[in-house]
Amino acid sequence: MKVETTPEAKNGNLKRRVSGRQVRAAARGVDARDGGVARSHVVQESRRPLSRAFFGIWKENPTLESERSVTFERKADGIHETSFPQGFECDGKDYATNLPHTTVTCNKTGPSAYELTTKRDGKPTMIATRVISADGNVMTVVGVSPETGTGTRTTSIWNRVGRSSDQEDPLIGTWKMDPKSVTTDPPTRSIIEEWGDGISESYGIPGQAVLEFAAKFDGKDYAFLPGKSSGSLTVSLKQVDELAFVGSVKMLGQPFATLEYLLSADGKKLKKTFTLVSKEAPLTSVMWFDKQ
Repeated sequence: MKVETTPEAKNGNLKRRVSGRQVRAAARGVDARDGGVARSHVVQESRRPLSRAFFGIWKENPTLESERSVTFERKADGIHETSFPQGFECDGKDYATNLPHTTVTCNKTGPSAYELTTKRDGKPTMIATRVISADGNVMTVVGVSPETGTGTRTTSIWNRVGRSSDQEDPLIGTWKMDPKSVTTDPPTRSIIEEWGDGISESYGIPGQAVLEFAAKFDGKDYAFLPGKSSGSLTVSLKQVDELAFVGSVKMLGQPFATLEYLLSADGKKLKKTFTLVSKEAPLTSVMWFDKQ
């Protein structure tokens, strides 16, 4: 399977990426070069073994993340946020989102403070508090993911772009994240290990890490977040080449997200891309890790 190249000056050794089409094709078990005709065994027979540099402990390096932005807009049916096109209000109620079995709840905890909780099947997956400065131009966001069980808190600073369109609600408007402001406590660590002839990934402190998945590169479905998702989430993996592999996450058998792992040529940096499947624009998050 062909892998495209692209310049990424700030990350030196990591100059290769898998195209979006290749991610989708590999996740389905087909070869993108042949228009989705060639079956997965053709790719597997010609591939090289996965680089052993994948295995080990990786520490998140948020300073390598690119700038991100989010927009909160008030419409007739409530507040709309970039990742949740459906409207919601900050009234403590659960509101449906464009993601299957997923809701969002907003509580206003102060004049310029908010708590947004994302739930899947009624269980919190992410809790984010947003506190806006007195002048309304800086927003501090603290996120905790109860689903992972690691207790990691991620803090980031977001600056307002332009002026607020709602004088009564300082949350409304567009915000841009400062990548250098991102901190995690304790720092996020990804532990990637061999699992038979497959691979496993856990998050947390070595010896106390929480398993995210253990799967083989055979396109079959394996448990994703076992013990945390009540069996509703599965993942299937496909290897692209020795420095890249992709995954397809399903919820109750339906496409939910795609994963992409890309290792630098020197084996010292790892880029993980997680993209939620959506009827609207896909929501993508990128994490960078340094080898420990």
